Amino acid sequence: MNRLAIGVFSAVACALVPSSSAHAATVYVLIQGTVEYNQFVSGTFAGVPAGAPVVMRIKLDSTQFLNDPNGLPTRGYRFDYTKFAMTAGGVTAYLTPSVTTAYFVLRNNDPHVDGMFISTGTANDVELPLQITPSGYGIAWKWTFNGQTTLNSLNLLDALGEYGYPNISVFNWAVQFGEVSYPMYFDPPTSGTSFALCLPGDTNADHVTDVNDIPSFVDALLNGSTALYASCAADMNQDGSIDGADVQAFTNCIMGGCP
Repeated sequence: MNRLAIGVFSAVACALVPSSSAHAATVYVLIQGTVEYNQFVSGTFAGVPAGAPVVMRIKLDSTQFLNDPNGLPTRGYRFDYTKFAMTAGGVTAYLTPSVTTAYFVLRNNDPHVDGMFISTGTANDVELPLQITPSGYGIAWKWTFNGQTTLNSLNLLDALGEYGYPNISVFNWAVQFGEVSYPMYFDPPTSGTSFALCLPGDTNADHVTDVNDIPSFVDALLNGSTALYASCAADMNQDGSIDGADVQAFTNCIMGGCP
């Protein structure tokens, strides 16, 4: 074991008390894909080529939600504009501060079809305004599962896990202006996983953040991770890198102080 690994184990072990564990209210959403096409010739995304990687991150609180007021089988988990970032080909964009309501929505049995989307409300997927030039464009994302019941409930913590092909029937991920303009479109991976909903620090994917996550966190820190869930969980500060800056936050998390 190299010095960095020993140092991480030692730092975490010294900070822990016996039987420390935590179920976190916080849930990270990590979505990955590639640029299918980009028609922007000026502004924020100009020059981002087709095929460039795209990553979108959202931070949610599983206790902050709104059930659809009209009785639809949907529940929106509210987040503020500072809890969102999207990077396409090295260019990062954020939501505009004018966004007053932003939701990550679960849809369960509607009817017999489950899905997830982002929106300004809980009924339908509506793009969220981006702080980019040219102005007026927003980011839309929707994933409808492939004709089967995937979600057990509208509880965000029940939806923890990885998702991807072939469990997809309807998909949309674009920088768009309503139904009028789609100048930039993204594709999910056609193999492996496309997105994950994870607990911070839960790198072994057992849906509990505790001392059992130390080996897998160290492995992700030193070697990266091929598992999207582990990558999602190990990036404690949500900056897109798993590095030394995540160690203290991981230590705090398994002591019950998750971000």
